[in-house]
This record gives sequence, C-alpha cells and structure tokens, in this order.
Amino acid sequence: MSGKTKPQSTDAPAETAEPTTTAAATPKVKIVRTPTQDYQFPSTATTAKEHEAENLQIKAQLVAMGFPDMANAEIKQTTNDGQVIVEFVKKVGTKG
Repeated sequence: MSGKTKPQSTDAPAETAEPTTTAAATPKVKIVRTPTQDYQFPSTATTAKEHEAENLQIKAQLVAMGFPDMANAEIKQTTNDGQVIVEFVKKVGTKG
C-alpha cells in the first residue's frame, strides 16, 4: 500500500512545478523590419532600456549581415497584439 501512495504524492508537485518553469523560460520573438525584408530575433527584454539596448545590438547585426545603410537608420518600435515590431527606417542622405 505504501508503494501506491508514493507515486501519487510525487505526481502532484511535478505537475504544478512544470507550467511555472516552462512559461518563464519561453523566449519572446521580436519582428525586425528592414526596407526589403522581415526577420525574427529572439528577445529577452522586459524594460524600455533593455529594448533599446537590444535594438542597437540588432542594428549592429544587420550592418554585419550586409546592410550598411542600417548603420544610420532610425529605429521605430511598436507593439501589435503583444508582438513587438521593430522597424529600421533608412534615413535619406544628401546627394551632390
């Protein structure tokens, strides 16, 4: 009889512990828009300062990926239905 009670008591704590751990460990995805394409980057930012720092890192990655115009791009961040969208808008330069 004691063998039957041990599995029951072990199952209950495991079920309540799993959803809490799984929900906290799930990374968010940030959609990054350039003038030519959309990309998805993992995001762990929760505050405005963290988002700003993360966006600057993404900007550096875009430049390294072959988008030299993104070095001077303006960053616009919006949220649509809980999804963070970061748009990199190329600044118009002077010609002449």
